[in-house]
Amino acid sequence: TLTDLRDNQVYKTVTIGTQTWMADNLNYSMDGSMCGGSSKDCATYGRLYNWNAAQSACPDGWHLATLDEWNSFICMLDNGNCISYETGLRKEVSNSGQNNTAINAIRTVGKWSKNSESTNTAGFSAVPAGFGTDPNATAGYTDWNIFWADGHCGNNDVGCHIQLTDTQF
Repeated sequence: TLTDLRDNQVYKTVTIGTQTWMADNLNYSMDGSMCGGSSKDCATYGRLYNWNAAQSACPDGWHLATLDEWNSFICMLDNGNCISYETGLRKEVSNSGQNNTAINAIRTVGKWSKNSESTNTAGFSAVPAGFGTDPNATAGYTDWNIFWADGHCGNNDVGCHIQLTDTQF
């Protein structure tokens, strides 16, 4: 486990290959963060962070995963099937759809409405927390989750992200 000393919240962690990941969504309240539905939902789904907040939201000693770290993570879980990057931008990733071994291995069983093949065998416990970019906008829980990745994509001022849905990674 990891205890965030800023607010004493405790998070599960999981080691996959040589990497240790948080197995709970971060729930640290700060400017640029929001709950996707109501404040009580933060306990289940964690908080959503815009790009500026995401860059400094991680607890001491932790960081946003890079695209290369995400790629290693996916390769390890999907028997060497690695991420395919968009031409030149390295922004979105896609793979083989609902039957993707890595997707099923990290999704929490019973939380994803369109895919009954979730196994969470990796213990990563991904939930469909949705997305949010503006703390003043309404963000909601959907059948997908977006994880920020450290670095910039192409000419964007916003960081890269890994999109997890019921049909693709």
